Amino acid sequence: MATLCVSHLSHAGQDKAMLDMLVEKGVLTRTEASELSREQARVVFSRESSEWVKLSSRFQLQYAYTDSHMLSNDMDAHSSTTGFLVRRMFLQADAKIKGGFDVRLSVELARDEIKSVLTDTYIAKDFDCEYIKGRLCAGYMKPRFGHEDVMSSFSLYTIERTVATMYWTGDANGRRLGVGNRYAGVFWFGEVPQVKGWKYWTSVTNSYQLSPNNYLIEYNNINNNLAYWFGSSYDIKGEDFLLTLGFYSGYSSTANKKLGEEPFASIYSFNPFYAGNYKNLYFWGEFIVSGVADGKKNASGDWVQANPYGINFCVEYRFDIGDLGKLGTAFSYSWLDTGGRGVSTRDGVRLSKDIGGTYNNAQGFDASLNWYLRGDDLKFQLGFEYVQYSGTPENRHANHVAESLAVRTQLQIKL
Repeated sequence: MATLCVSHLSHAGQDKAMLDMLVEKGVLTRTEASELSREQARVVFSRESSEWVKLSSRFQLQYAYTDSHMLSNDMDAHSSTTGFLVRRMFLQADAKIKGGFDVRLSVELARDEIKSVLTDTYIAKDFDCEYIKGRLCAGYMKPRFGHEDVMSSFSLYTIERTVATMYWTGDANGRRLGVGNRYAGVFWFGEVPQVKGWKYWTSVTNSYQLSPNNYLIEYNNINNNLAYWFGSSYDIKGEDFLLTLGFYSGYSSTANKKLGEEPFASIYSFNPFYAGNYKNLYFWGEFIVSGVADGKKNASGDWVQANPYGINFCVEYRFDIGDLGKLGTAFSYSWLDTGGRGVSTRDGVRLSKDIGGTYNNAQGFDASLNWYLRGDDLKFQLGFEYVQYSGTPENRHANHVAESLAVRTQLQIKL
């Protein structure tokens, strides 16, 4: 049976008095003292087979208004949505078990389908020796592709991810690719001990972006469909700055499902990126490109390869406002060329409805005001997103235009 242990309860009063004194002397800010106090009050569960177990949760409450228009060919289709929603609600348990293994179980209770509530769920072991240093994981998690998707949804500079990111890592639907996000498989995240700052990662997973439960249903458990992922990065650090340069890549011979003449076709993808900060200026950017076999039909009606590509970049500057935390202003830009596959208004802006038609190109602008009361643990955001769609899958220069906008506010809490 699990037993409940609370660290340092007998010294809680003394610790609080010490933190208050350090705040008065200016050694700590009130925010830093609160964070230290919370760490000291961490609740831990243990059992015979576990060295420790830690519970945590993350929650986002969002209000969103979206509006989409089709403005071409003498048509003026229109649709809008508005309302409050629980954007995300994670419950997570981490455990250290005997033998040096870590275990994580994480569920997302705001998902539409109960069978897809699993998020990062795996068993892992760390290795640290002269020539090998890293972490081996087996389970259900992200193999790392699409830099914005690799970033935690609770660490984004803007409220939602960009139209290009959604095109690659959103669930596949005949337009979106479904490359990235989470897969079941074996994952290695390593460092090169001889070169400080050089990291790499590789994994072998199922080829189609579905939960382990859906994966078996989709393939009828008869095919050995695998995807292979590899990436690397190098950190350049200075006194006031950090710059990370790297890339992600992935390949599967069967990732493109039920679109062309054959039941399955290949997708290979490449994604160089940069990220970092200089003092209070934070930034990242990426280029994404894929080769999708049987990805589109040509003018003769034959299935041919599509080569969609996208560009993202984002910057944020954070102002220190003392005990009230930090105030950040963020801006992102995104460009998407679907390579003749097409994208709809519903694909690009979350909660937007499909107003008809598909478009070859999309570009998005997003501005956000972020109030970090306690870093990402307690954050309030106000954001505006605008996406313009143009062209058709057959003719990227066609007079076929639509636009979507979204106004959102979001409260975020991590416990």
